[in-house]
Parts: sequence; structure tokens; C-alpha cells
Amino acid sequence: MFRAIKRLKDMFAAGQLSFDLEQPRPVVENRRLPRTEKTHRDDAKYVRDLTRAHRELNATKFSGELTNLPIRVSRRMKRRLGHYTLRGQEKFRAEIVISYRHIRRHGWEEAVATLLHEMVHQWQDENGQPVDHGPAFRQKSLAVGIIPRATRSVIT
Repeated sequence: MFRAIKRLKDMFAAGQLSFDLEQPRPVVENRRLPRTEKTHRDDAKYVRDLTRAHRELNATKFSGELTNLPIRVSRRMKRRLGHYTLRGQEKFRAEIVISYRHIRRHGWEEAVATLLHEMVHQWQDENGQPVDHGPAFRQKSLAVGIIPRATRSVIT
């Protein structure tokens, strides 16, 4: 038994044996990042329309200064209406995610309002500001025509 263990140790040391261990997901601010989820194939129309809305809102509300980024529709998102992923978080790139349930329950206008809220977070990130709901967020939100809140009631 001991010879077998010593042989395995020697093989490992010589590079003849390796272990392919799964890397843990990165941790940001004491919480694990969500596993990336692909948009459901039936939601491609929503993604296309949200991407078009992002381009139009970028041109009209942000003078075209925001970069184009992926927009995803999540069927797993239950407690939030939308989310902005910061650029440069390990393997993750910046993206905006909108909840499928939000689109279905509250309608297109509310989903676009949520998209605009997440675009303000994108603006903060791309301008080197803290991404939060502080004074800069509130000021920019008012400038682009949305209510500056972290949470909001939606019209149903």
C-alpha cells in the first residue's frame, strides 16, 4: 500500500500524473458570481429588441458615449428586474441582463425603463465612478428621465 502511494507521489512530482480539478467560481465582494446563463432560444426577439432599444437610448439619452454590450434575457432571475455586470470582473465581461418574468408580467415599457436604469450603471462604470445608487446615479437618472431609485414599483 505504501509503495503504491509513494509511486503515485513520484509520478505526480515527475509530471507524469496530474489532476484536472475544477476551478472555483470567482468571488466578488464576498459573494459568488452567478454562473453565466444563455438566453433561451424563444427569447431571441426580446434580446434583439432590447439591443435596438439600447442603441436608441444611448444615442438620445447618453449622446452615444456608451459602448455596445451584450444584453441577455434571464429566465432564472426572480427577485430583480435587471442587472448590470461590471466590466473586468475576472472572466466576465460587461453585460445587461433583463428578467424574462419582468418583461412578461410588466410589459415592454417597464422593461425598457429597467434597461435605462441599468444603462445608468453602465455609464457609471465606463466613467470610473462607483456603481451604486448614490448621488451620481440619482443625478444621471434624473438627467435621462427616470426615477432614481434602487427599487421601484412597476405598472401592471
